[in-house]
Amino acid sequence: MNSRVSMEAFLLLLFCSQVIHASPLFEYGDAVGDMKAKHSEFNYIISLPHEIYFAGMRYKQLHVTPFGSLGFKEQKFELVDWDGPREYDVKDPPFIAPLYFDSAFSAEQVSRQDESIYYRIVTDSYIRSNVTKIIQQSMVGGEFFNSSIVVIATWEGLIDRNDLMNGKVNKINTFQLVLAANKQETYAMFNYKEVYPKEKFYHAGINAGNYRGWTSVLPGKEKTDLSTLPHVSGFDVPGRFLFRVSSDLPERGGCTNITSEMHLSVSTRFIGMFGGEMLEVTGLCLEENTTALCTFQHLSQTKEDSKGIVINKAKIRCPVPRFLFRGETTLKVQLDTIDSSKPYAVVHVVLPKLKPETVTTLNPKDWDKTDVERLRISWKPHLLSLDYKARVNINLIGYKEDRHKPQYKKLVTIKKDHKLYERQFEFNPSKYSCRGSDCDYEIGFIEVELTNISKANSHVFLNSKIIPLGWYIAPTLRREIGANWASNKCEMMKRDVNYNKDWLDHLIPCPCNLDQALADFGRWLTEPSCNSFSNSKCRFHEEAVHCLKSTCPTVRAAGNQCCYRKDGSLIYSKDSYHGSTPDKAAAIGAYPYAKVNHVPQLSHWVWDVIPYYHCCLWSTNNCDIYMKLRPTKNCNSYKAPATS
Repeated sequence: MNSRVSMEAFLLLLFCSQVIHASPLFEYGDAVGDMKAKHSEFNYIISLPHEIYFAGMRYKQLHVTPFGSLGFKEQKFELVDWDGPREYDVKDPPFIAPLYFDSAFSAEQVSRQDESIYYRIVTDSYIRSNVTKIIQQSMVGGEFFNSSIVVIATWEGLIDRNDLMNGKVNKINTFQLVLAANKQETYAMFNYKEVYPKEKFYHAGINAGNYRGWTSVLPGKEKTDLSTLPHVSGFDVPGRFLFRVSSDLPERGGCTNITSEMHLSVSTRFIGMFGGEMLEVTGLCLEENTTALCTFQHLSQTKEDSKGIVINKAKIRCPVPRFLFRGETTLKVQLDTIDSSKPYAVVHVVLPKLKPETVTTLNPKDWDKTDVERLRISWKPHLLSLDYKARVNINLIGYKEDRHKPQYKKLVTIKKDHKLYERQFEFNPSKYSCRGSDCDYEIGFIEVELTNISKANSHVFLNSKIIPLGWYIAPTLRREIGANWASNKCEMMKRDVNYNKDWLDHLIPCPCNLDQALADFGRWLTEPSCNSFSNSKCRFHEEAVHCLKSTCPTVRAAGNQCCYRKDGSLIYSKDSYHGSTPDKAAAIGAYPYAKVNHVPQLSHWVWDVIPYYHCCLWSTNNCDIYMKLRPTKNCNSYKAPATS
């Protein structure tokens, strides 16, 4: 019995040791048909079947060098600190180097039989499939990648030139570079068996070339001991590291257990303020049954959390929540198994109008009405899921600002468990009227939300543009206030201390004519919904052909708006209901954003757009009230920008 237990323990130990010491290198050598470099040659050229991208440029030849690099142009070894500042008189070739070092392979005094450089274009479908699978599992945005070219270059048993001269032939270096590409994307996989770097000018990384910078294989700003390369976690086995190298800047994939100075990789750097995207995140090596919390923190310290979804040992998916701010935001992923407080990624939250519309409100004028029989929406189903059986809930999301804070709220689910790939939905709005405090929500948007988040593609929910909710609040307000509810709200605005005119004093004056306004592009930005450059309708300024908004909010978070006639003259609000009306809340928002009157776009709708609906669209004979509270600032004090 004891002997049997001992044998089982021995076999288990043997198996574990094989797993622990599994080499990250793919098969190489004469047996798999590799080409073998000669000691007398300096560059070994691989001609590719088609051009591939590296650092934003296209190449059709690779140059395998004896000094541990794969170049995209012919190069010679130079003692250059590629990771440091460089003079422009130093050549800066594009290359990828698993280990850039002064190898003794070429022009040796004594040829060593146990060192070799192998290279090949892979034709074995199993290896190509394996390489592709690793990339799909470990790279953000790589799940649909399929390789048309896989190149494997292996440096086996190479030693440093000085070590050879000093008789130190036991410090050998064996490593491998795998390049996988199609006509759009290129990935580099670094595989290390053993490394003994000697000089400070020895490097492991990616040089974009043309003085565009260096990226080290190991994360962190400080010089790192390259001898640790075979032992650092990279994804599936220690000693393996992955990068997407087709774009201008390399993108790190896989994961590593060096977390002190590591940056997370994310599938996109730009996310919408209304949320809904599903971010893929790599960088942290994950254990089984790990739970993850994704935290998005703005510079103003405002933050929002979402529950992360662990996909595999290197990849997490973070649903993007809704925000009340825009601009640079830090993403951190908190794990319950390891200290993950330091690694982070920087993403940028952008204005909703700068993101493509994912839910379309059909027949837009119907959505502005307080009485309408049918409302229709459509959406792009592939953004939510590729599963044709997937289901969605269609929700009405409201937004309001009270005296204390701005807030979102799910007001009602209009339709549950709707077929995603029906692509559209029509409903009778009279069935969905507000109750109680929900009647304070006068703007919002339609959300199409995936019911099963595990089936998500690039989004977990989709949003329409901002819509007025007159059709939602009007039935209740008519009963409680009367048929003139909109007129009453317009009249209340005159008495509301929050609508006092103090904020007007800080506005910059409008340019006196359109030519001046267009020339002053530093302080004024063309309004997308009303301009002479597009087919915009100027719906709220029908007399105008072009409107502009000030680019910077005032100290009171306000902004100015200036509209011009066909002859270029400024339209004053005292002369026309379609005049230049300043904004109490600047449309672009004002720092620190997540507070009343400061939220990008949404505050503008609450304090400027909805009052216009109350006074000019949902009631009659009240538009003069709105115009008096929004007087155009006289252009006489305008000063054109001077030449610096």
